[in-house]
Amino acid sequence: MDKNTFTELLDKYIQGTASTAEKFLLEEYYEQLSKPNVAYSQNPEQDAHDEALRKQILDNILFSIKQPAVHSITHKNKKLFFIKVAAAAAVVIFIISGIFFSFSRKQQHIEKVPEVVLKKYDKPILPGGNKALLTLASGLAIVLDSVGNGTIAHQGNSTITKSGGHLLYGSDKNAVAETEYNILTTPKGGQYHLTLADGTEVWLNSSSSIRFPVAFTGSERNIEMTGEAYFEVTKNAYKPFHVKVNDMTLEVLGTHFNIMAYNDEPTINTTLLEGAVKVSDDTRSSLLKPSQQSKFNKLSKDISVVNTDTTKAVAWKNGMFMFSRDDIKTIMRQVGRWYDVDINYSGRIDSRLYSGSISKYVNAPEVLKILQLGGIKFKIEGNKITIL
Repeated sequence: MDKNTFTELLDKYIQGTASTAEKFLLEEYYEQLSKPNVAYSQNPEQDAHDEALRKQILDNILFSIKQPAVHSITHKNKKLFFIKVAAAAAVVIFIISGIFFSFSRKQQHIEKVPEVVLKKYDKPILPGGNKALLTLASGLAIVLDSVGNGTIAHQGNSTITKSGGHLLYGSDKNAVAETEYNILTTPKGGQYHLTLADGTEVWLNSSSSIRFPVAFTGSERNIEMTGEAYFEVTKNAYKPFHVKVNDMTLEVLGTHFNIMAYNDEPTINTTLLEGAVKVSDDTRSSLLKPSQQSKFNKLSKDISVVNTDTTKAVAWKNGMFMFSRDDIKTIMRQVGRWYDVDINYSGRIDSRLYSGSISKYVNAPEVLKILQLGGIKFKIEGNKITIL
């Protein structure tokens, strides 16, 4: 995130137009750093380390913006503080613009407060973008990021139109057509927005796919997916909407929800933002309410339901990485998918837990520099990132 983009984000916050994720990003950082930690653990060394890390980040910020000590900043003049921070140097902006990684007090402490090493790389690892492959029922494959905007295909009574990173299906609702299925697939480093023939909106995350009918002609609306997707389903009480994911099925009439079902994740997580969703397998089912998340364990086949902050589940759709007490391997799986890089590990990887947020649109080394604040060491060799 460059300085101009960050300034625009601050303006949105002050004007009251910032999104939930943007507000979380700024306020969480301020709340974490604007006051000393008063919840001391039973480990004095750990407390001293946490305080030293907090002061290190604050000192970097204060050096750049040449302002008084942050402990004198009150809630009332928080907005003024954010405005002044906008003038900070680029490295500080990367910290302020959405990241404060902390580790669990229950885990082994870091022996030395790490410094952010600012290295230059010959070939930057760039963030992903709008990339996808559309496979028609006929078998014809269309690389969407290689074709221009406008109508790209006709299938029966349906017209397929591309507009930027958005694919739209339109059909003659009065016409009778044979059901044909298309597949939209995003690679690593890709994402795409799809509008189905019934008006349902789908956002596909990287390394994901959705198989869907060109037109919904029967009494049900059935699709299949892999990876991760966010849905805003058009309401139709006479045509329930079903999403098939491995051994699990979701049934909805009209609702907003996110499904995370990557093959390398241990659970299939369904997070409900609005409406109602029934999550089922062959033997059991659970009905979700807004702000609840179901976890379908792939090994045991058990379904558990927990209350959750939906902001984290849809952060990827809003252009953010957001973590909440996640281990480094969980974090790096997301990094690997979005930046299209291979992730490797060398030596013993500890079990510290991290929380924080950062824009998806910075280059990968910037994300890793921030992770260094939590003690993570890494090296980059071509398209491979090794965690040490």
